[in-house]
Amino acid sequence: MKYEICADEAWTHNSAPLNRYWCFYGGAFGLESDIDRLETALRLVRTVRGFAGEVKWANLSAENVSYYNDLLDIFFDHLVNHDLHYRQFFISREHVAVPDHEGAAADTLLDVQFKLYYQFLKHSFGLQHLPAATAAEPHQVLLRLDEHSSSKHKTRLKNFVEGLHGHLTPTRDDLSIRVTYVQSQSLMRLQLCDLLMGAAGSYGNRKHEFRALGQRGMKPMQRLRFELATRIYKDLRGISCSERGTGAFNWFESTGRSSPSANLTDKVRIWKFLPTRYQLDKGWQNDNLGRGGVYVAPQLSVDVFDARDGR
Repeated sequence: MKYEICADEAWTHNSAPLNRYWCFYGGAFGLESDIDRLETALRLVRTVRGFAGEVKWANLSAENVSYYNDLLDIFFDHLVNHDLHYRQFFISREHVAVPDHEGAAADTLLDVQFKLYYQFLKHSFGLQHLPAATAAEPHQVLLRLDEHSSSKHKTRLKNFVEGLHGHLTPTRDDLSIRVTYVQSQSLMRLQLCDLLMGAAGSYGNRKHEFRALGQRGMKPMQRLRFELATRIYKDLRGISCSERGTGAFNWFESTGRSSPSANLTDKVRIWKFLPTRYQLDKGWQNDNLGRGGVYVAPQLSVDVFDARDGR
């Protein structure tokens, strides 16, 4: 069988004003035939509507919001009615990573970004749970990742991911994994991933609540983004809750796991990544944030928590 993962990253900035939820990754996964069917449907909408610009959360406007909604209709319809899946991964600044030992060399932000990208690709799509094939005729898994300016980090990620079959549990010698980097302008499905990640970041970081000095109510762009993000949240929640038979859904918490193979089979899954060892900064929690989700001051715990044992 031929499968495809298309994935992108966003909200990886580390400049003021900081956001609580950041370093988002989003990816769609399915049979190559279903992914191609989605792309064809999205391109048809683009042709009919006559929009040529790249679909991005940052490009949302009053002129294209109905077009964006049409594309989302197609995306969610295919998610429900075909063998397609959506995954979201992100981190929260309330969890402050603590090195395993003093004097450990600190990674650069770009190092962290690509290490997290690897974790997202390794764990979020449940590749180890694909049906068995053979080493002679393996499943082919193509990863289409958005382009990046760092050749060194791209090459390192590509090498790790293409050797992933040997690091899964159990190992999967019947998987042939290939990574390619593409310009997001060339793939509508990648652009939809950007749209969903942007909506999550805007909604979770309460951008609609921010008020400049003297501002009353939401600005038109704040309202536009809030309404589209709310629509996306409701669609994701409806799909997830319907499939899992529960009313519980949180865009900013890890999705509860119904079975070990849920990462492969569930339509929608969310993963809030926790560092292995971390301190808790309660200054980032809702009760301590200023208006519009603005960080006021640190409230760092003395205790160090370990994600491996749930402490």
